Amino acid sequence: MFEFAVGKPIYLQIAEWLENEILKGNIKENEQLPSQMDIAEALNVNPMTAGKGVSVLESRGVLEKRKRGCGIYVLGDAKSRIYEYRKNEKLNDAIDGLLVDAAVLGLSVDELCALLKKRGGSQQ
Repeated sequence: MFEFAVGKPIYLQIAEWLENEILKGNIKENEQLPSQMDIAEALNVNPMTAGKGVSVLESRGVLEKRKRGCGIYVLGDAKSRIYEYRKNEKLNDAIDGLLVDAAVLGLSVDELCALLKKRGGSQQ
């Protein structure tokens, strides 16, 4: 059974769980997603919470409702969208941390950019 982590909203963990199921191929691209009720039962959560997790993936362009009452489908490029989102999320988190650290050290954005350019040049 899936165990939820403390400190992160359950609906976001459900969205992540669904993403992982898609990435592993347990839920396939271009196929219908299990119902909110089935997801809720599988994870032992309220169906509204499961629905909120599904909505997150709809807003990210991973899932779509094709017709009212006909279920929700995984898009054909869902895996690439998930990878792209996760890549951007990780980079944004790293950049946010870098900006905070730079501010604490009294570095301007220009100084930080110069350091990044210098560091990037040595990586090539």
